[in-house]
Amino acid sequence: MTFESLLVEENKPVVVVTEQGTVESINVAFTEAYGWTTEDLVGKSLTTIIPEDLRDAHQMGFARFLSTNEPAVQNTRIELKVLFADGTVATAYHFITSTQENGRRRFIASIEKK
Repeated sequence: MTFESLLVEENKPVVVVTEQGTVESINVAFTEAYGWTTEDLVGKSLTTIIPEDLRDAHQMGFARFLSTNEPAVQNTRIELKVLFADGTVATAYHFITSTQENGRRRFIASIEKK
């Protein structure tokens, strides 16, 4: 999968995040799968969809990547937990990739229910 193909993916739940960790967009499949709306997430921290007990680990990993530019979880399918809008937590398959254009880095993740 490429960054561009994930951006237009309609059947898989997708979230786009800035390098500041702010949700830039979600697709309809994400809304349908996890119950979050665009209003719930866009402009908010990605940690909104990360279970509370995993937020510190996420922040440390994200910061490490930004400082070293060495991906630990990108471009591979991994199992991570995701927080639904109703408070439910479940394991999902994540495929995370990033791109940098005009000095601006963005991350995109396909997050499919397990």
